[in-house]
Order: sequence, then structure tokens, then C-alpha cells
Amino acid sequence: MALSFGSGNQSLVLDMSSSDLKLAVGAYNHKTGVVYLEKAGIVPLESDAITDGQITDSFGIVMALKHAMAKLDVRQKNCIITTEGSFMHTRDLELPKVKGDQLKDMVKYEIMGQGSNKDMNVDYVVYGTTRDAETNAEKLLIRATAVPNETISDFRDFLKNMDFVPVAMDANANAVRKLFNGGIINGNVNISQSTLLLI
Repeated sequence: MALSFGSGNQSLVLDMSSSDLKLAVGAYNHKTGVVYLEKAGIVPLESDAITDGQITDSFGIVMALKHAMAKLDVRQKNCIITTEGSFMHTRDLELPKVKGDQLKDMVKYEIMGQGSNKDMNVDYVVYGTTRDAETNAEKLLIRATAVPNETISDFRDFLKNMDFVPVAMDANANAVRKLFNGGIINGNVNISQSTLLLI
């Protein structure tokens, strides 16, 4: 993966993990593996507008973000949100290689236990494979995250108030892992050249 500056089929990305809300406008070209970054900025908010990765002052965030978008001339409506906080229950798992539906059930069981808590949404990303030390069977390396449905609804309502089109919501750690999977950090490029992406 490389970093470039330019345009394309762009999205607005918001890191809403703290009251220093970060925004970026860019696109990812799946064919070339190039990330295009058009604009980036930080939107200062009141200290309690976002608490532990959750929205506590939706109106204040909407007003501050609209002002910042006008100042930066950001017009994109497709929006991706990343966040993190203690409300997210995350676990790294090693599970047998099985079909998609079975894997989904296994991940849900591992992160939620036997309880059928319908107030949580579970999602996961497969980020590699390994071999079982005893059986030598292939296993999947998985990061699973459970998020309260109420928190997801709060972010969905926020996007609706901003007239955004929701594209995705992700945990910061998962977003970074996807960004660098087989890319700059793991490739033959000096890590100092990737500092901008880490910011």
C-alpha cells in the first residue's frame, strides 16, 4: 500500500474516539493499493462532547463539524466512523478454519459466552492464519469486537443529523490493522515514511 495525494471516489473518515475529533477525506484504490488523501484536520470540541468514545453532546459535535467542513470545503457525504472506548469488548481469538456461518457463530460464542445478549453487536476481522502446535491444523487469527447496539444507534443518529451516508463503523485498532495489512509497515518501506498515516 502506498500513500498519494489526489482525488477519486472519496469518503469522509471521522475518528470519534476523543473530543479532538479528527477528519480526513480520501479514497482507497483496491486495484493499485494506493490510499489517496485529499484533506485532513482536527475539529476541537468541548472536553465532554465525546466521553470514552461515546457521543455525549451530539448538537455540539454537529455544529463544530459543520463549521470545520465549511472552512475546509469538505462536501463528501459518504462517511466512515472509527472510535474506541471501554464500551467495546475486544478479544483476539484463534479458531479452526470453518465456513463463514459457522465462524460467525463461533466468534459470537467466544466473545459473548453462552448468554444471548441481544443488546450487543459482534463483528470481527480475520487478520492471518497459524498452525495448531499439537495437531498442525490451520487456525484463523481473529480480532472480534462487541459493541452495544445503543452506541451504534447514537452514531447512526449523529450521521443522520449531519445528512451523511453511513459507510462503516470500526474500532480504531481494526482500522489501523486493515490499513497496514501487507502494506507499508509490513513491506519494504522505511517506517518513517508512514508517519503521516499514523497521525
